[in-house]
Amino acid sequence: MKKWFRTNYLSGQLLTYAYNVLISLDINSVLFTQQDNDTYPLWMLQDALKIRTDVTVINIDFLLIESYRKQIYERLKVPALDLGNANVDEYHANWRKLLTHVLANYKSKNSVYLSMTVADELYKDFEKQLYPCSLAFKFSRTPFKTDGLNRRFYEETAMLDYLQHNFSIDKNQANVDYQNLNYLNCFQTVYKQYKSEKKYAKARKLKNLSLLLAKRIGKKEYVDWVEKEFK
Repeated sequence: MKKWFRTNYLSGQLLTYAYNVLISLDINSVLFTQQDNDTYPLWMLQDALKIRTDVTVINIDFLLIESYRKQIYERLKVPALDLGNANVDEYHANWRKLLTHVLANYKSKNSVYLSMTVADELYKDFEKQLYPCSLAFKFSRTPFKTDGLNRRFYEETAMLDYLQHNFSIDKNQANVDYQNLNYLNCFQTVYKQYKSEKKYAKARKLKNLSLLLAKRIGKKEYVDWVEKEFK
């Protein structure tokens, strides 16, 4: 990762997104990711720049590898899971089985998060126990409010200027634009707080930023969603 970082190969925008993910998590927490764009930037920040090395980032795709799965399950202190003779090509079925096993058996006090980049079909059984916190869903068996956390993320901790101004050509821009839609959960929560407090200028600024992210996708449905939810 240190050598890779020096090549400037990974998108700077993906690294900034990864930074915003990491800084929003509880100390010593566990974060599940799924693909390369939501995993490698996190590992790079941790390994090359020593940012939030207390967070355990687990790629659920790698959990299909028995040796990796055994190591992670031992670390999380959850029972071993043998996929047996399951068809290795049934990725989604196996990913869901692996993730369900962890969430059902995890007993540690350290927080568990699912990146918002994880396909929602993989955690349907636990939707009511997942709470949107910044750019991840926090797993909790006890209900809690996230309004204050999301507001602090937007106002104080997140690096957000890159969402409006990017000063380089990014070969991965399409993936970046879709991934940035994950900010809308947090922005919607903060927008409603501003409206309730009659801070209309701040609310309008946040809506305009959300519209900008939606328009970059080039699909009317995303713009319509923002117009509907940010009234």
